[in-house]
Amino acid sequence: MKRLPLVVLLAASSMAASAQTPASAPLPEVEAATINPTAPDAINSGFHTEDNGHRAFIENLPVARLLTIVYDLQNDQVIAVPKWAQTDRFDIHIVIAGGATPTLAQWKQLTRAILAERFHLKAHDETRELPVYSLTVDKGGLRIKPSIPMKDDLPDDTMTGYGNLQETNVTMANFSKTLGFLLERPVVDDTHLGEQRFDFTLHWSNTMQTASDNAAALPDLRTALHEQAGLRLTATRGNARVLVIDALDRPTPN
Repeated sequence: MKRLPLVVLLAASSMAASAQTPASAPLPEVEAATINPTAPDAINSGFHTEDNGHRAFIENLPVARLLTIVYDLQNDQVIAVPKWAQTDRFDIHIVIAGGATPTLAQWKQLTRAILAERFHLKAHDETRELPVYSLTVDKGGLRIKPSIPMKDDLPDDTMTGYGNLQETNVTMANFSKTLGFLLERPVVDDTHLGEQRFDFTLHWSNTMQTASDNAAALPDLRTALHEQAGLRLTATRGNARVLVIDALDRPTPN
């Protein structure tokens, strides 16, 4: 069984990266999808796969939270969500037909389709001004090196626990999405680095560490960006994509 803590899932789902597949790749078919209210005494929440990735379990999540995951958005980027969808929690079990193993990007597509079919989700995109972070190159210049990708290499990010992030073959647009999930606010790529790709690692302190982890010796994330990558985050307001919910019902019976 592979289980991902919710915060790691959010960071992973923000990367086009390891989740990407060629445009021609067919989307696996869903054999069955069951949706049930979460048990009142449930503790764990998140996503895990079983049976070599042929089955997925989404546990103990409100629909509002699930929308942020499958649409790569933050909480304030999903507008007009019904109250019940913010409070009622559900478990969703998805079985893939034919033994196919979806990528993370495909799991998100499949889950969006289930939301449309079973929750009658209808929504549209808009652009609105929101609190955002602007990502820019620090005055001292970049402290990271361009990647030397092999042909057709995709970007990738790997989180090993909390506060350790390895980026491989990423553009700053890719990295901005990952930062957005870590900071729970949209991050706008203002580095003007275009399609240039980079490899780098970040280490920062976090509340999950203990004194034995040398947490006091590590900077916070914003300082780590400055000291280790030569990047700067500035809180501001800017245009960001939002998802406006037009219709959303409680799920149909299994």
